[in-house]
Amino acid sequence: MGESQPRPSGFFTPPRPRTARSQPKPPGHHPGSCRHCDGANGAGRPALLKAINPVLPHHILTAVTILRIDLGHHLGRPLPTIIGAGAFTGRVDRGAVDFTLDTVVLAPTDTSSNLLSWLDLVLYDKHATVTGYDLGKVTAALDALPDAGWSSALRLLSRYGHRRVIDSVLRGSDHQALEFVDAALSAGIPTTVPDSDLTFNAWMTGRKTVLVERLATDAIASWRLTMSLIADRSSLGHRVNAAIELHLIDWLQRQGTPAAALHLNSLARTRG
Repeated sequence: MGESQPRPSGFFTPPRPRTARSQPKPPGHHPGSCRHCDGANGAGRPALLKAINPVLPHHILTAVTILRIDLGHHLGRPLPTIIGAGAFTGRVDRGAVDFTLDTVVLAPTDTSSNLLSWLDLVLYDKHATVTGYDLGKVTAALDALPDAGWSSALRLLSRYGHRRVIDSVLRGSDHQALEFVDAALSAGIPTTVPDSDLTFNAWMTGRKTVLVERLATDAIASWRLTMSLIADRSSLGHRVNAAIELHLIDWLQRQGTPAAALHLNSLARTRG
């Protein structure tokens, strides 16, 4: 996407440059070394990369989530609208694992083209595998936005092109897609609970933090859900996910946010 395209004017966390490290490394860190992967208790760096290769050829996974409100729910006339999006990326690079979290929340005066432009930018890395929960619903919601036909992100999520896309949808005994909350719960992963009144009121009163935390929680949850599905494919995949989770714990501990604390508590329970 060229620099001439509009940038969001609402509440947003700008996507970080993909070549930059999101956090400073601890003392003693060296490229290619990893205290979680190189030791006897880790998966081992060669095994880590070998196991990821078949599913994530370039060792980058970006999970996308959107935030919707119903502008007409108080009037009894449904008018669903996307007001925000989040993206959580995990990247394995020379044995190190890095994470970035990006969010955007439109202001009531913003247009949907701002959100589409943000998604185009955050999903620009052609080497990243993109994932999300029940992407059919996500793409249908995005496609309903004005100017959606120009969005490269929408084309990507709709599987037009050569990029790798993983739809992590889970289905119940009736073969219907589970709600995101229920699918994540089945894997022991926390999400936000849909709350139309809370989301609507926070958006109308400009309480950015409430909405950003909801997006952050669900973006991390979506990423973790996909990784858990990858882990279920093989015993090696399980060990790889366990090693990556240790890096995720390190990253979450440095964030100091409610979303990070929620996922830290979840990982502490599931890892014993």
